Amino acid sequence: MDAAQPPSKRRRTGGIRQRLKRVEADREAQVNVTSGLATHLIEQFSLGHMSPQQVQHLASLAVKDMEHCGGDDQWELQSILLPHEHFSSLYESYPNAFFKSFLPDAEDLDRFWRHALEHPSLKEHPWISPEDENSWSKLIPLAIHGDGVPTTGIGKIWTKTMTSVSYSSLLSGGTGAEAQHYIWSVSDKERGVNTLHEFWEVMQWSSTWLAAGVWPDRDYLGTRFPKGSPARQKAGTALAGGWRASLFAIQGDLEYLNYALGLARWSRLESPCTLCQATGGNDENTWLDFRLNAAWTKLAWDPKKWKESSENTCALFQIPGVSCQSVCLDYLHTKHLGLHTKPTAHIETNCMQIHFLTLIHLSIHFKKPDSPQET
Repeated sequence: MDAAQPPSKRRRTGGIRQRLKRVEADREAQVNVTSGLATHLIEQFSLGHMSPQQVQHLASLAVKDMEHCGGDDQWELQSILLPHEHFSSLYESYPNAFFKSFLPDAEDLDRFWRHALEHPSLKEHPWISPEDENSWSKLIPLAIHGDGVPTTGIGKIWTKTMTSVSYSSLLSGGTGAEAQHYIWSVSDKERGVNTLHEFWEVMQWSSTWLAAGVWPDRDYLGTRFPKGSPARQKAGTALAGGWRASLFAIQGDLEYLNYALGLARWSRLESPCTLCQATGGNDENTWLDFRLNAAWTKLAWDPKKWKESSENTCALFQIPGVSCQSVCLDYLHTKHLGLHTKPTAHIETNCMQIHFLTLIHLSIHFKKPDSPQET
């Protein structure tokens, strides 16, 4: 290096928001550059012809080929399949798949909301009015599911996992692959301190506009789209012919709800529950009291008060109408897996379990003079 030449200044990367804006600016400068491979992979995945693992593998191979061709290694944003864009695209391009996945039976929509009106999460809900049937006539209830997925060393102590998030309609039909829609995933080893925080901010933005049923007029950072841009031109227009979708259920196991959403940790003595203010100790509010009149049964969180408390730290709960009362446990973590094992290998065990549960059901609901709760 020439001694007379001053050393080059190191480029300041700035904070996460500055880097996000810089990358977005770079993308706008390259708006006319499209990837045929990316378009093909997304289409094949959306149609169910390829799994997320196959898409990721092919994309990684393409990146390696570009590196061998002399491509520069640079920091890039990770793409997210935004729910409001996916919802709209499916409606516009594949209407049959849209209704099969989100609303196979139109009559289910009215039945669902009428049955759910007493649910605590609908208290003072901005989208649902008990006196106005039109408020839910085209509003589809959604569930968002997340979990840690082992990727290597499955079953081993050194296994590596990734957090994967998807969403679905609570009224969906068809198979799980047809009903569950992939959103995003990240390797837990590569996940940064603010990765999940930024992701939930994006999800809060996308989900809020999906519930409104119109295209957004600004990005998730609150910056209005530039005048004349495609996003600005369609801002405020209907997403999917008037159809909307509101997040009703947040599904996951206790570990995921704690590390990904910042909700209560189940093992602590003080406030171990997200839904109520029970304790884990030996005081009068302990959840270990199983009596019908236990004190903790009257300590359910009010949605509004919970959102104003220190327990609420995740941007997902800033979505109008979403609170701790929207949280529910993943069903596969609360059922006996033996009931769904291969019948050829466990037919005797399955029959015994079903027979045993049938006897319990009969004894509680039909053979005892007391109410099921008292029994």
